[in-house]
Amino acid sequence: MLTKEYINDLKVKGNGALSNAITEFKDSGRLAFFLEKLGHLPKDFDGNLLTPLLNHESHQIRLWAVKNIGKLEDVKYLQSLSIIARKDSDSMVRREAVSSIGRMRHQQNKAILLEMLSESDPKIVLQAIRGLLVFKNDKAVEQYLKQLLRHP
Repeated sequence: MLTKEYINDLKVKGNGALSNAITEFKDSGRLAFFLEKLGHLPKDFDGNLLTPLLNHESHQIRLWAVKNIGKLEDVKYLQSLSIIARKDSDSMVRREAVSSIGRMRHQQNKAILLEMLSESDPKIVLQAIRGLLVFKNDKAVEQYLKQLLRHP
């Protein structure tokens, strides 16, 4: 039975146990539940265990994979997350990818977040703005954000 306690036990056992569990789930519902209940990730958690799930057919699994990768706040996942932010078919998954990019708070992310300001989905734009607020003292970012004041 898949429980929070079982998931916590896997986390204690390490990346190998987590990887085995992820690959053993054939049912999308159980995998989504597992990813949702992962909670706080161990310091040595290998986010590469989740990157194949970014292309999963289920938008729920893609969403939870993005959320968990975002918890790592590691710039090495920037390229994967930026592809999801630009191209995923599901708006919620795209929003979470933009949010995850913003949580990294890294200079490298500014260009992607600035690009996201031109999206048609206002919720994606709002996530990009949130991510850019840490750079509010940057004159270029300030100019981009000021342009949004008159945006419908």
